[in-house]
Amino acid sequence: MITMGIFRIFKIGNLRKTYYYFKKNGLKNAFYAAAERILDQNGKEYFYEAPSEEALARQREEAGKYSCLFSILVPAYETKAEYLREMIESVLNQSYPGFELILADASETGAVRKVAEEYTDKRIRYVPLAENKGIAENTNAALALAHGDYVGLLDHDDILTKDALFEMAEAIRERSEKVWNTFPFHPLCLIKSSKALFPAS
Repeated sequence: MITMGIFRIFKIGNLRKTYYYFKKNGLKNAFYAAAERILDQNGKEYFYEAPSEEALARQREEAGKYSCLFSILVPAYETKAEYLREMIESVLNQSYPGFELILADASETGAVRKVAEEYTDKRIRYVPLAENKGIAENTNAALALAHGDYVGLLDHDDILTKDALFEMAEAIRERSEKVWNTFPFHPLCLIKSSKALFPAS
């Protein structure tokens, strides 16, 4: 139902994100981003059921039978500390441990670096960029440093469910190259690793 979909969209957290997006990207881009999110919410209903702690423990035990490494690319720019920490924690809390998180920081301040330095996990790689060339070029800069078999694109203010990477790894084994659109409920866009994701402008 459209009314309920719109109601879910206009939560305080979503309004706050839209405001910050507007400040960085302007009214036109903020409008289209919000409209796209509303349309997505009003499509086919999907209800995610979080796995129990027992299920997550089983996934951690079974993770060893999957060999793929995920490179999660996050282009960051002046990300609010609370959103950045939530994103990082959601990746570190994965039941599947085979990943590297690459933070490509084009910020003009040290805000993103300060948060990144709070973490000692060697799977997190902080990469300062010399200049902000936009999300496509910044993502390509992160990709150049990736070692994974598969690349995941994650926004700097999104979060993953704890079983996201395990489900991806399991689907890759079961469905080989047909994994691309299997999991629309995760904010992670998964693609086969390559040298460039976006053409240079």
